[in-house]
Amino acid sequence: MRKEENFYINNFDYINSVIINNSELIQIKEHIINIFFELTEINIKNNEFILINDPNDSKNIGFPKLIEISEPLIIGTCVLPIKRDWVQFIFQFSHELTHYIIKCYYKKNKFKYLHWFEETICETMSLFVLKKIYENWSSIGLSNTNKDYDNIINNYLNKLLIKNGSDLKKCMNIIDLSNNIENIFINTYLGYKHERPIRNDEINILYNIFIENQNLINILFNYTEYIQDNGLLIDFDIWIKKNNEYKYFLDLVKVIQPDVV
Repeated sequence: MRKEENFYINNFDYINSVIINNSELIQIKEHIINIFFELTEINIKNNEFILINDPNDSKNIGFPKLIEISEPLIIGTCVLPIKRDWVQFIFQFSHELTHYIIKCYYKKNKFKYLHWFEETICETMSLFVLKKIYENWSSIGLSNTNKDYDNIINNYLNKLLIKNGSDLKKCMNIIDLSNNIENIFINTYLGYKHERPIRNDEINILYNIFIENQNLINILFNYTEYIQDNGLLIDFDIWIKKNNEYKYFLDLVKVIQPDVV
């Protein structure tokens, strides 16, 4: 990476001014990393990425976001470092950490994406992590002085889970999927402001699959190996053929893919 392309070098003072040093958020961060370790056995080191939090997104970067044109990579969140927003931090950091793990540990081509699929995985992982922290809140040091915060987490999670609707289901053909779904995600990724396509139905399906098959979640992190040549769909047939021992799980997951030609 050339120096002029390195966000870390070009924004050194800004980054150091917003690095997370709030002890409560750091505790939550470490617990989330432990959850991912249980799923993947990946031991993420403290110096692998920089975690920053800018509540106002003062440089209009588009936080929460994984900044990839940086060495080291940067995960940025945008929450107030107060008790009320801990749950939002859990949601945002879990999402971006999923992007990070997929990119750094599973992708052979680190800039290859199927945005609608990866974003659905990441948003579902946020819900899954909320659930895990809710269930194990008493094991976190913060629970000593915030005993009932698990109720706040559970209420937040349930509000997300009752959402429904799907723009993916509206896709009648591959052109619809390209123009109305994937291209919107690409433009959002590039920094243009767009409302993300609704995928609540798909996320709810995937969430239930994750809850019932926790030991298999990390299989999906390798999805880029099975993107079809059209760049818009996953080739589940090939994925299953190469990993027949996971056929049951992948058959469940493929239901979220739009039925288009």
